[in-house]
Amino acid sequence: MQYVPALFANGKVVTGTNHGDAFSKLDVQEQDGSITSGFIDPNSNKFFSDNQEIYLKEIILLRHAHVDDYFDPGISGLGHSQCDKVANFLYHNFPIKEFIGFSSCCNRTRETAQFIFGRLQVPFQTNPDFCEPKNWDLPCCKAADQWYESNYAFLERLKRILEYLPPKSIIVSHRNFIVNLAQQCVGQQDIMTLPQWKGKIPHCSLTYVKYNGLAFIGETDVENLKI
Repeated sequence: MQYVPALFANGKVVTGTNHGDAFSKLDVQEQDGSITSGFIDPNSNKFFSDNQEIYLKEIILLRHAHVDDYFDPGISGLGHSQCDKVANFLYHNFPIKEFIGFSSCCNRTRETAQFIFGRLQVPFQTNPDFCEPKNWDLPCCKAADQWYESNYAFLERLKRILEYLPPKSIIVSHRNFIVNLAQQCVGQQDIMTLPQWKGKIPHCSLTYVKYNGLAFIGETDVENLKI
């Protein structure tokens, strides 16, 4: 496999036939700033250096819309209203046709995905990889012999997901999945300590990761959200 020479500078990555060629593509201000030299793995779209790994991906993490009880129902009337607002926001603020959608296989996530992705005409697939840890009471995502998943196994599953996700993706999932995948993306042990954290991941809220940065976490006030 051929790795691509690359530099990470000022929040962006530039590539070249070698590192000198990549350096020549930076502007003067970027050349004088902090630069990390490394390579890109084209299979996973991952930038890596001696002490850093960055997935060069944009990931929109969407918690499922409101439901009326804990067990696995479809979304409520309020949930449909939330989906409508989020679909409108995504349509006007992202190059949405470039994204591929995913959801866990629970009713609440699948119905949220069907509503939003249907409105946006974004293809999506349902996969239990995108569910909560398998020690939670969500039987839709578990085989008979998979009623427990250790924290280590859950985090390894998230690492595997990051490897195969396309460069732009939208994932409809659950609170703990969203928090832990966001932490994996940015290499942060606890995103709850970041200034973007507002105390919770509400229903139908958006968390947006671009490369190794979190633009926002658990946002529902999309009318006033700046990208």
